[in-house]
Amino acid sequence: VILKGLSESGVTIHKVAEEFDAGDILIQKSFPILKDENLETLSVRSQIVARDLLIELLSNFDDKWKNCKPQGSGEYWPMPTFDDRTLNWDLPVAEIDRVARAFGKFDSLATFDSKDWVIQDITVWEEKHNFETGRLIHQTNREVLITALDGYVCVRFFSIDPDF
Repeated sequence: VILKGLSESGVTIHKVAEEFDAGDILIQKSFPILKDENLETLSVRSQIVARDLLIELLSNFDDKWKNCKPQGSGEYWPMPTFDDRTLNWDLPVAEIDRVARAFGKFDSLATFDSKDWVIQDITVWEEKHNFETGRLIHQTNREVLITALDGYVCVRFFSIDPDF
């Protein structure tokens, strides 16, 4: 949802059917995606909506069962690839931030300082600079600052990726 830049998500509770994800809809609710939504906030917000829907379903089960609606044709997305998870320093910082927010605790990937890294957390900002993109320009014992197309990416909580 975040990677695709969608404006809303939702939760559906449906009947179990022989075919995968084909049962009639018992109850569903959508909710807006927040401006700086990340994987963790989206997950928690979805769980809260699911809990509320389950309570509503169980309090009026017979009516929801009788008034269910067919699902119709769904849309299925492939698993994200390594390329989908990789931060591209040649993009605007807003795009880099979106990719990092989409993967959160499942990590995004990046190359800088001639090494491949697993990234758990970044902060970005727009600012003009004269450096080439992808250059490490500042480092402390806990973070590094990398240049992007239109600003900077402060990378925190990162480690060398032996598999990347």
